Amino acid sequence: AIRQEFPDLPIHVHTHDTAGTGVASMLACAKAGADAVDAAADAMSGTTSQPSLGALVASTQGTQWDTGLDLNQVQAVNDYWEEARGLYAPFESGQKTGSSDVYEHEMPG
Repeated sequence: AIRQEFPDLPIHVHTHDTAGTGVASMLACAKAGADAVDAAADAMSGTTSQPSLGALVASTQGTQWDTGLDLNQVQAVNDYWEEARGLYAPFESGQKTGSSDVYEHEMPG
């Protein structure tokens, strides 16, 4: 609806993956005409962060929404963050997985 009414307006979508639906949501946004969607390195993604960049890159390869990013390079960056994430463990939210209860309390991330 926004894209139809304002065809030249840049649309950038940001979300958190608290409920575990972030990748599907970002794919739907791309299909609806979003120009950019936020994502995070796989090791830093999910829960209170953004959806997985690697999942978005892999699931759009060869489609009209192909990101043009090299999945091997995305995974190489992820390897770094997977190791570095351990340093940030004391600052984690404590949430280990997605949780659909966000739909009940309506409090994001």
